[in-house]
Amino acid sequence: MSIKNKLVTAVTTAGLLAGLFGSAFVPVANGAVGVIDATNSTYAETNALDGTGTSAAPLELWADDMAAVNETDATITFTLKDSSNNVLNTVGVEISTSGAISVCDGVKRTTDTGTTGADGTIAIEVCADTATTSGLGTLTVSAGGGSETVNYKVFGPAVTATIADDTGFTALAVGTIGGADSVSITCKDASGYDLSGLAAAFADNCADADITWTLTADSVGAAADVTTDTAADDGLFQIALTACDAGEEGDVFAFYAVVSGSATSVTREAVTSNTLTLTCTGAEIKIITGVTILNSSVSPGGTQKLIFHGTDADGLACGLNCVLDVSDHTISAVVAPADEGAFTEADPGAFADLTLGGNTSDAAGMAADTFTSSGNNPGQKSIIVSIADTDQTTASAQAAVYTVRYTVTDPNAVSSGTIAASVNATKRIGSFTLSAAAGKLVTITVERVSDGKVWTYYRKANASGVATFLIRKFGQFDVFASYGDDVTDTVRMRRR
Repeated sequence: MSIKNKLVTAVTTAGLLAGLFGSAFVPVANGAVGVIDATNSTYAETNALDGTGTSAAPLELWADDMAAVNETDATITFTLKDSSNNVLNTVGVEISTSGAISVCDGVKRTTDTGTTGADGTIAIEVCADTATTSGLGTLTVSAGGGSETVNYKVFGPAVTATIADDTGFTALAVGTIGGADSVSITCKDASGYDLSGLAAAFADNCADADITWTLTADSVGAAADVTTDTAADDGLFQIALTACDAGEEGDVFAFYAVVSGSATSVTREAVTSNTLTLTCTGAEIKIITGVTILNSSVSPGGTQKLIFHGTDADGLACGLNCVLDVSDHTISAVVAPADEGAFTEADPGAFADLTLGGNTSDAAGMAADTFTSSGNNPGQKSIIVSIADTDQTTASAQAAVYTVRYTVTDPNAVSSGTIAASVNATKRIGSFTLSAAAGKLVTITVERVSDGKVWTYYRKANASGVATFLIRKFGQFDVFASYGDDVTDTVRMRRR
């Protein structure tokens, strides 16, 4: 039959079918009928695996639980439909897998064929390639030139274990307990997947029963000093009170984890973690070596921290839970200008003992007192901290005065132009340029070097924003000028 005659016959047949049975039997030119449409087709797994099957959220398998050739608990059932939402009943389907998964209905293989039922469904048993496989994989079903793909993520057995102290401290005060749930363990498989991301994988690899804590040869304490804290089998632990005892200052508590896998896990080599080392330190900051401020500027009403640097009696940076006893050192502080207000307490300069840990901690072995900046008076501020005895290890008191500065910003100020400071040859006259303050009052802050005493003066800037200041007192002074958020550098002035 000629091509022309074949075409005529096809058109005539289509017309007859349409007349007898309606337009539903007219052939579709684009071939959508009988072709899998991924949008209309659906799938479901019998064991409700984590994930959705997309590339961004693959279905998740634990290899050791799902590597057998008859994995009925990893069955996925497709309901295949075309673009008109018609089910594809009793049609042939091609099945293929890639990556870390296979088809596993009795014989493990990467390709297969099948036929949908009257309801358009087809069930496929899926498994991990092996009990030690990890990585990504796909399952694709095809019919009529269309296809539907489901993505998988397979978790394998642990090959690495990492422990960390989440407090950030590398030292612990003797006779104290480590932070709650502060020691964590992370187990990963060969693909780098964190096994805590899948409960079944974590339970078979890194549960408490799978972990043996071991001390290094030079460690004090005992392996039992690493304890389960808030809850079991959550990958979190705590250092016990007896890890660092009095008299062990300068020694280390050093430990690591050996992860063997539980009886239900796949047979594998034990995994040894990194070693975590904590230095045992004194329980108190006995020597104060300096005082600094956390932020050079803060918004009105913002939080600041006054930081005390120091060591224990042996010169060690203090560890977690170390205490700075304010009364032992006789510490007081005042704020200049005085209208800045108090620290945490109502009385300026009166604050309680500080403990390293929580929101008053610094992991480098420093204590910090938190206070709120003034919401009323933006500008440069100074805190003068007086310490009657900075060193508790000596018989005589070692007094010191520290001054720290910070700026309370003015939310309404606009910073622009030139900011500069200089002194004349004799260093008695200072010139302070704040071009934004042209014709306005500039604040001059003067601090006497010998004792930290602070005075505040006001000078009107000229049309160029330059204000001058003459030192009339005898001695050496650190001087700076400010206007709104603009603050000059500090210059050293003097009068002999």
